[in-house]
Amino acid sequence: PLSSYPPVSRDLNMVVDEEVNWSAIERIAVSEAGDLLEQITFQDDSYRDPKQLGDRRKSVVFRIQLRSIEGTLTSGEADAVVARIVDRLTADLGALLRAS
Repeated sequence: PLSSYPPVSRDLNMVVDEEVNWSAIERIAVSEAGDLLEQITFQDDSYRDPKQLGDRRKSVVFRIQLRSIEGTLTSGEADAVVARIVDRLTADLGALLRAS
């Protein structure tokens, strides 16, 4: 069903090993966001700097758009979804949050 409530977007910038591909990140983000996820968009993975990120590490930027059919999401609710995504990316892929 379409929701009449406004969406909430969050950009995440995660540092991962060079071998980690977008599909692994996307799969985890989709799983953790659940029914609130309306859209996920890959933005960029072109930033590599061994001094700032470490050897064989890259920065992956993506945007999630969340929306509920039950009401307007609060910042806290959206932040909780982001925290779940970050926690799982860290646990499963060794990712580090660079910025959100």
